[in-house]
Amino acid sequence: MHKLKSIDARNIGLSLFDLSIILRLFPLLLLSAIVLHAQETPGFPDPVSLQIQMKNWNKAARELDMAEKHGRCKEAVCLTLHARIAEGTGDRTQALAYARRAAALFSPESGLKAGDYNDIGAVLYRCGPGDPGTLKLAETAFRRADAVYKAVPCASNIRINLATVLEAEGWTKEAKEIMAALKAKGMLINPQMAILGDFQAPGRQR
Repeated sequence: MHKLKSIDARNIGLSLFDLSIILRLFPLLLLSAIVLHAQETPGFPDPVSLQIQMKNWNKAARELDMAEKHGRCKEAVCLTLHARIAEGTGDRTQALAYARRAAALFSPESGLKAGDYNDIGAVLYRCGPGDPGTLKLAETAFRRADAVYKAVPCASNIRINLATVLEAEGWTKEAKEIMAALKAKGMLINPQMAILGDFQAPGRQR
């Protein structure tokens, strides 16, 4: 195996200021790499997701409009993105309407991924009136997100979102069982992915 050589910033002409700029840009560069990777997935309107992550809501809406016109995303995926943009701009009523329309299209052929189901569930929970029907839709969305998530270990943020909704529905026993399982496995919850509830490392207060 080849050993990596250490790099002295002075040897490549970088000042401390240059390095600070690079470090600040690193999360954005990492996000861009993730988005570029997503281009390999058919129907994924990656420029829209990038603008949403950057909270550029107007530009995200324009990119989504172009994606729809050129048939680059399935209806359920586009509705999910519309819901996220609407919520981002503060239009909770419109966000809820889009999320409900997306939920009506739940199926294996919808094109929705785990993250999409998770986003729909979050919008339904955050923007909904908290009625039994809307909570049940959010629960269904999180269960689908959990079912289609293929990575290992399982997505603890999805599980805690599900537990949060179950608690709101009054299904305390199942909610506690989910949290106990997360604690037993020592699974960490990524704060950047987490959407609902009190996010922390299971069994350890932040």
